[in-house]
Amino acid sequence: MKKRLSVGKRLAVMGTVLAVTGGFWGGQSVLAVDNAAGTGNGVAIGTGSVATQSNSVAVGGSANVTGGSATAVGNSSQATFGFTTAIGHSAKATALNATALGYNSAASGQYSTALGSTAKAQGLNSIALGKGATTSSFAEDGIVIGNGANVNPTAKMVKIIAIGASSNATGNNAIALGGSAKATANYTMALGSGSTASATNTMALGNSAMANKEFSIAVGSNAKALGKNGVVMGYQANTTTLTEGAIAIGNSASVTPSIRSLQGIAIGESSNVNGNKGMAIGGSAKALANFTTALGAETEASVANATAVGATAKARGEKSTALGQNTEANGQESTALGAASIASGLSSIALGSSADAVGGNSIAVGTNSLANNTLTMAMGQASKAYGTQAMAIGVKGEVAVGGYNAIAMGYNSYVGEINETHKSVVTTANPTVTVRALAAATDATTTDVSPIDGNVNYKLSDDYYPVTINDKTSSDTEKIYENSIAIGMGAKSFGFQTLAIGGVSEAHDSNTIAVGLSAIAQGHYSVAMGQQARTSSDNALAIGHYAESHGEESTAIGYFSRVGGANNIALGNMTRLQGVDNSVALGSNARSVLSNSVAIGNNSAALIDSTFDIPAVYSNERFSADQGVVSVGNMYYTVTDTKTGKIREYEANTRRIINVAGGYADTDAVNVAQLKAALKDITIEAAEGITVNRVDNKFTIGLNVVGTETPTDVVTVTPPPYNPTPTTTTPSDDTQTTQGESDSGDTGTTTPTTPEEGYPKSGSQVTIGVETKPIGIVDNAGNKTAVTPGSDFSVVGGNNITTTASEVTVNGTTVPKLEVALNKDLTGLNSVSTNGLTIKGADGKDTVVIKGDNISMGNNIIHDVKAGVKDNDAVNVSQLRQEIQGETRVSADGAFIKKDNTAAQNITALDNQVQANSESISSINDSITNLNGGVSNLSNQVSKLDNRLDRVGAGAAALAALHPQDFDPSAKWDFAAGYGNYKGTNAVALGAFYRPTNDVMFSMGTSMGGGENMFNAGVSIKFGSSNEYSNYSKSALAEVVSNQASTIENLNNRVAKQEQENQELRAQIQEILNQLASK
Repeated sequence: MKKRLSVGKRLAVMGTVLAVTGGFWGGQSVLAVDNAAGTGNGVAIGTGSVATQSNSVAVGGSANVTGGSATAVGNSSQATFGFTTAIGHSAKATALNATALGYNSAASGQYSTALGSTAKAQGLNSIALGKGATTSSFAEDGIVIGNGANVNPTAKMVKIIAIGASSNATGNNAIALGGSAKATANYTMALGSGSTASATNTMALGNSAMANKEFSIAVGSNAKALGKNGVVMGYQANTTTLTEGAIAIGNSASVTPSIRSLQGIAIGESSNVNGNKGMAIGGSAKALANFTTALGAETEASVANATAVGATAKARGEKSTALGQNTEANGQESTALGAASIASGLSSIALGSSADAVGGNSIAVGTNSLANNTLTMAMGQASKAYGTQAMAIGVKGEVAVGGYNAIAMGYNSYVGEINETHKSVVTTANPTVTVRALAAATDATTTDVSPIDGNVNYKLSDDYYPVTINDKTSSDTEKIYENSIAIGMGAKSFGFQTLAIGGVSEAHDSNTIAVGLSAIAQGHYSVAMGQQARTSSDNALAIGHYAESHGEESTAIGYFSRVGGANNIALGNMTRLQGVDNSVALGSNARSVLSNSVAIGNNSAALIDSTFDIPAVYSNERFSADQGVVSVGNMYYTVTDTKTGKIREYEANTRRIINVAGGYADTDAVNVAQLKAALKDITIEAAEGITVNRVDNKFTIGLNVVGTETPTDVVTVTPPPYNPTPTTTTPSDDTQTTQGESDSGDTGTTTPTTPEEGYPKSGSQVTIGVETKPIGIVDNAGNKTAVTPGSDFSVVGGNNITTTASEVTVNGTTVPKLEVALNKDLTGLNSVSTNGLTIKGADGKDTVVIKGDNISMGNNIIHDVKAGVKDNDAVNVSQLRQEIQGETRVSADGAFIKKDNTAAQNITALDNQVQANSESISSINDSITNLNGGVSNLSNQVSKLDNRLDRVGAGAAALAALHPQDFDPSAKWDFAAGYGNYKGTNAVALGAFYRPTNDVMFSMGTSMGGGENMFNAGVSIKFGSSNEYSNYSKSALAEVVSNQASTIENLNNRVAKQEQENQELRAQIQEILNQLASK
């Protein structure tokens, strides 16, 4: 049915027709007329509109719908495929389920949507929203939102998103979010106005942020990650194209090498790395060369391999290290550790606050320590080493200029010249030192000689005396303190190549050594070791507490040992050699008052009257005291302490000298052995039949005789000539005795008839005898008989026994032999009792053995055995066969067993059947095993799925725990960490939130745990009106509130003041009124 209607009533008719035909499919169309009628089977409204398919709608001039159930609304709009929608002038929906809304919009991809003027959605499942927004035909699942935004890859890509005016995304899974944002490679993300992510797996977040090399990330306004694998976070932070794996975090942080560089790290505002693998962490930190590290605000590592750690620390030498606030390592391979410490020299080390290592290879350790020259070391608070190769160790330890190779070790220790700061115990040109001692310094010679108990009494005295310091100068004026060492609190080395070790110790002159508390070594090449040990002469040696050596080339070793002359040696506690030369005292309290003498042993004294003139025994040699003596003991003497007046007595004592070798020369010592030999020289020579043995001085003489056999059994002994003739008797019991001689293993003695002088004395008389007795024989009945020597003894066999006598040769000697044997055939035996019986066959085999209750037949057959009757009778073969035949047959046939079969045949049949049953059971077991395997595999898959679900649940819980803080325009970045747990599975999540304004927030997060890692990213936009304070920070709001409070307070003050003024004015008016009223 067609109707012609006027233009004015066209819309009403259209509504009516639509209402009438809306429920029908095909065959009917509604045409609205305006100059030209619409055509087709659907609804076509508008001049030249066409709706050719059922349920299609075309509204607008030249609107064209050629797809079923499609809609085109707008002039020249087109919906050319099934279920498409095109709304807007020249809008086009030209693919299945496509939607185009807006002027000249186009949706040409299946299931695509284009919304906005000239918007184009050309890819499968793509969305384009905004004026000129475009997704190309290669972009599947692409999303474009914003005027001029586009997704236009040149090859097939999926899941591309561009949101924001003029934004662009062209790679797989690329996301561009923000005005003019660009994500132009696979797996990229650009979030922020003008942001760019232009290489695979890059991310740019922030206004004008840029990430244009693979796997790089740029976060922050104008941040730029231009190197591969780079990470940049912060306003204007950047890495250059020459970097790889670089990290720059912080406003204006940068990694900017001049050549290709790897793995640079700059963290902190304005931090900078300008070298390969450099690291700068902290505000304005700088790592300016290869392999440098700068950690801390305003730190600087400016040459290769340098490290600076601590605020304002500077490492300016190659391979240098500066650790601590305001430290400096300026020398190559130098190290500075401690606030304000400085290491300036090559390979120098400064450790401690304000420590300073100036020289090459120098070391300064301790607050305010100073190592000022090459190879110097200063260790300790305020320690100072000025000399080359010098060492100062200890609080305020010091080595002065000129102290080449010198060492000062200990509190206030010092090497250098004597000055006002470092004074010596001696302060004058020719000073003296009072020696603090408990005993004598000088032993006087004999003052009183008087006999006491036959001995001479020597009375000695002790005295104190001054020590003169040697004033010789060093041999090298250019290095006057070279190689000197002072170790200990207040230790001082004032000379050349000297050593002072111990508190307040001093080493003067050259090549001296002082070791011990208050030890003093004066005199070239002298050594003083021990508490208050002293030397005062060249080449002197004093070792021991309070030991003193005051003579040239003299030695004092031991507690309180004293030497006062030249070339003396005192060894032992309290030893004394004073006022003498060339003497030796060895032993505790040993002493000598004579030169050229030796005293050995405790309390030993070399003492004689100097006027003695003693002749030697026998030789009558003359002796003078000046020649000296050697003493190993002492006469009685006393010593008086001149300071206290105390007298010590020493009793006379002598000692034995042992282990003395025999002398040879006339002046050699003679030992006791030589003396004994000189007194007696005896030779003892034994005659025939005599032996002489000697042990030390003991002689043992014995007989050397052998007894011989004679027909009369008498032993004959021939004595030596000097013995008396022995007598021999033969007693009736065959015992021989010899008188006057003894031979008991050569240990007896022989007495001569008339011994000469010195001949050994003989022993006492002994008797030698030989006794021969008959041999006794006893038979079984106990009858006895005896066989005398030389008579025959017969052995005759009895019944069934034969004896045989013969001779045999053993080892070449013929000896008699007697055999007793049992006859082969025995007769007259009633019984035989044995533990066992063995019967052998004729050939010696098949032996029958009877032993105990057992008989072994030896594999022999027993023949002619009668059938047994009783239970314990033997059974013969016939009986056995009958029994077996009766027991192994069955009475009737069975399924497998037959009565005609033998037992073996029936067992075989059963065995075959059992085998068949076993194979069937095995097959069933295999089936069950396979079924169990399938169930187990299914269970494993379910378990794996369950585990993955648990990990996904934990990851989702962790991501859900990420929340941003309230908006603060002064701190637009928020970072969050979350933890999630789902059914015992744990996961952690990290998230970042960026809010450029109060109305826009970008977010991204990732969860980690169990391999099911998750990632999300999002943007939140707030619509609606806001107040003027919504973009204020908390501090700004606080300031506004504070200002408002101040304003309110001022207003309140003004109101109060006005109220007061009003009250005053009212009072005045009232007063005026009162005055007027009174008039």
